[in-house]
Amino acid sequence: MRKGRHCGNCRNLDAFYFKAYCEFLRTDYGYCYQTRSVQVKENYCDCWQRKLPKKRSVKEVLKEMEDAITDIAVLRQIFSEEKEEDE
Repeated sequence: MRKGRHCGNCRNLDAFYFKAYCEFLRTDYGYCYQTRSVQVKENYCDCWQRKLPKKRSVKEVLKEMEDAITDIAVLRQIFSEEKEEDE
């Protein structure tokens, strides 16, 4: 049995991409920051580290959405007042 874990799921591997017509496509290669070399994502390594989960705070997202809605409401009020003045 091989020691280590799959490089494609490692936090240290930064995948290479190439540009297609309207998108970027991921290649099977990437740069490993631990070994400082190019690796194939199917390789196994003893330097493997778990990827960190993405931190998402629902409260922060809701706060930003409320601020955006408030800003839009203020702009709407300004535009409606200017329209009334022009008439």
